Amino acid sequence: MNELKLLVADDQTLMREGLKTILELEEDIIVVNTAANGQEAWEMVHRNEPDIVLLDIQMPVMDGICCARQIKQHHPDIIVLLLSTFMDEQYIMEGMRSGANGYLLKDMDSRLLIQTIRSVTAGQFTMPAAVAIQLAETINRRSLEADRAVFGQFADFTRREQEIITLMRKGLSNKQIAQQLYIHSGTVRNYISIIYAKMGVNDRTSALMYLQAK
Repeated sequence: MNELKLLVADDQTLMREGLKTILELEEDIIVVNTAANGQEAWEMVHRNEPDIVLLDIQMPVMDGICCARQIKQHHPDIIVLLLSTFMDEQYIMEGMRSGANGYLLKDMDSRLLIQTIRSVTAGQFTMPAAVAIQLAETINRRSLEADRAVFGQFADFTRREQEIITLMRKGLSNKQIAQQLYIHSGTVRNYISIIYAKMGVNDRTSALMYLQAK
């Protein structure tokens, strides 16, 4: 059985020591050290060479996001899992951008935490299913709200014109738009000409800039 060396970082002593106690009950897991903030964790990474680092997101001196970014930039093979007391879309997105391998909630079942630690691999971002579903719903809702905000200012566009504008904003060519909507490229060109006329522009770049400004 391969042993996993873990580093645990959390500014709350009870949480930090509690995680250490739970993890050390497993024969294949060794907690090499614990840290009270991101700066301590970053320094311990060099000394203890852990396989996995559990980082609380909100810590003094250096938070978990910054620490994760430092670790992944200099030690990309180390697995970094971020811990939080609640689901926060901004933290999740920042965590993904930092290169972290996962986002976990502190109130998750200890067996699930251990299972995740054993199964997660570098290059894969993991999170509880409930968190993933809520994040997807939030992203979809914001996308719909953004589209409604755009089209609310262009009420004279038909539904088909709105569909074409949406695909234009995604960077699709006339041919790709035609394939997506199952219509001829010539039909797409005709619709785009009407769209340009309604916007008072003459080309796609101007049209996209016009939409961006609204």
